[in-house]
Amino acid sequence: MPLRLCASARNNTESLREKKTASPSPRFCASARKNYRSREANAGSTHPCIRGFFMKLQQKINQAKHMKEALRGKGLRCQGMNHTAPRRIGDSVYLCRKLSDPFMIQYTEILSKSPVFHNTSPERIGEMLDRITWQVKRYAKGEMVALAGEECNYLYVVVEGSVKGEMTDASGRVIKIEDIKAPRPIAVSFIFGSNNHFPVNVTANEESALLLIPKPDLITLLQSDKQVLQNFLNAISSRGQFLSQKIRTLSMQSLRDKLSHMLLELAQKQGDEVVLPSSQTELADLFGVARPSLSRTLSEMVDEGIITVNRRNVVIHDRKRLLPRSLF
Repeated sequence: MPLRLCASARNNTESLREKKTASPSPRFCASARKNYRSREANAGSTHPCIRGFFMKLQQKINQAKHMKEALRGKGLRCQGMNHTAPRRIGDSVYLCRKLSDPFMIQYTEILSKSPVFHNTSPERIGEMLDRITWQVKRYAKGEMVALAGEECNYLYVVVEGSVKGEMTDASGRVIKIEDIKAPRPIAVSFIFGSNNHFPVNVTANEESALLLIPKPDLITLLQSDKQVLQNFLNAISSRGQFLSQKIRTLSMQSLRDKLSHMLLELAQKQGDEVVLPSSQTELADLFGVARPSLSRTLSEMVDEGIITVNRRNVVIHDRKRLLPRSLF
């Protein structure tokens, strides 16, 4: 026989039951919560808080669908919760993924060829990344990765595409330092130290993706594996040697001296028949001059019988005459 309650007790019991079974609502203002629980809210409220909530929810759904289609275009599948929608910040996208995602397995394969992870298997790289915080950030062509003077608090490794480093002198002339392609790191010499700021502007040459590891997690990574620590120290030393050579090249007054110095460096590795690492347009940017000036200098050296040029192939006939004049 059911227990008979007075009208007031029945109302109180029904109210408690409704509160217990009611689903938790999002955090809205008091007015929005009231509308949200009403029938009008279920039918579609026009309250700005609720409307904004559903707009953001729809954006996340659309981003997830877009990323799923991108994976299908690469011949990969999105497996359950191993893939999450990207978080857009400005014009860039952070791809938050788990290591079981096929796309991230592809990245560990690329990282195994990086100077930082040299002689380290993709499986071992996956184990190390699983213990630290990291993220992959995508950049569109021409998008700025870092500004000169900006603090460097991450290890940046190019895992897709390429970026370039450029600096501007006092006269406003832009000097291209180098192109950095996957899977090389960026600014490894400037992560630590009292003046850990980017020395140049870094810009994406094409649609690119970079792996970012925060400094504290980088320290954890280096302490966990002796091979990675040795690789990181080698990378720092190599960058210091490269910058030293770059300063020496930029300190040369004439374009001919700079070009001769580059050809002699290539000849030490390739012999008298060398292949230029870049096109003449890219070399002109590297030396901070116009392309016609570079072409004119090469033509003068050809006319003097010092070299022979066939597009990017150069044959050196007289190394002694190729020595920069500043050495005499």
